[in-house]
Amino acid sequence: MNKLLWAFVAWTLFVWFTRLRNVFGDDGLTTGETLWAAGIALAFLIIAASIPLVAFGARRFLPHYVSAIAVITIGWWTVRLFTNLAADESTGFKVVHTILSIVAIGLSAAILARTTSTMRQRAPSLPDTPETDSVGSI
Repeated sequence: MNKLLWAFVAWTLFVWFTRLRNVFGDDGLTTGETLWAAGIALAFLIIAASIPLVAFGARRFLPHYVSAIAVITIGWWTVRLFTNLAADESTGFKVVHTILSIVAIGLSAAILARTTSTMRQRAPSLPDTPETDSVGSI
């Protein structure tokens, strides 16, 4: 695994372990809110922890696997960025969560760019035929 992917895994584990700790330390959450927040955190923790397993065990699937995780992460943090900014929260909360969002989205976008490039390099080239030669045929 390259440094960028390790950084993505480390960041994801850090953020979601912290979130899990905060969830169970917040007496103001209802049982439903606690279960929802803990479930989301656990899902991201399991996904992040699985990346090294896939990298070392099923390496040929890694680009596709990591791309899917990057897209999910970008989607999650994009939505959370706007909902957190619109929420009735303190400025400090909004600043911290904006930074978390930007770092997660940035790492995910970099991972997505790298894995997309890797998948393109590994893809078999298509023969020059009338169906694949023109731009409008796809």
